[in-house]
Amino acid sequence: MLYAPTLTPSSAICDNYWMVTNLGYQGTKAYLTVNTNNPDLSTNSGVWQPNLPITGTYKVEAYIGQESTSTCSGTISNGYSSAAKYRVYYSDGSNIIDTPIIRNQKSAAGGWLEIGTFLFDAGSTGKVVLKDLNSEANFSRIIFFSAMKFSLVQTAPPAAFNKVNPADTANQVS
Repeated sequence: MLYAPTLTPSSAICDNYWMVTNLGYQGTKAYLTVNTNNPDLSTNSGVWQPNLPITGTYKVEAYIGQESTSTCSGTISNGYSSAAKYRVYYSDGSNIIDTPIIRNQKSAAGGWLEIGTFLFDAGSTGKVVLKDLNSEANFSRIIFFSAMKFSLVQTAPPAAFNKVNPADTANQVS
């Protein structure tokens, strides 16, 4: 299942440090922003909030397009971030990975970047969040936002069996 990000701020047309490109999955729009290492300067983020059909363990991957210039003026010469910080809210949405999952977007350019495997409940309580905040030099790298893929790898086990009779320790009882 593929999902597009919801961007903040939502105006992503060459302003607020957002750049738009057609390098998303299968030529769809993708969004790029410059990084910052200062929390006070961090303003841009994307949220992928899937509506999953069943509870289970899902492999989460982000699509990272080939590096290129955008349709907006200006480019970043150092390319994609090598320290993009993904936050995963899994299970019922209240569980979160304590530390961000740091991934090198540059190494996955033109393909899928594995974020990890997580248990998600059915519905839309889980999410993945990516911000412009990372540890690289201020305004030196691009962070890429495009499709996020959620692939079911294992369904949740059924609820515990709850019987009335016979007792658990009974022998030779029909």
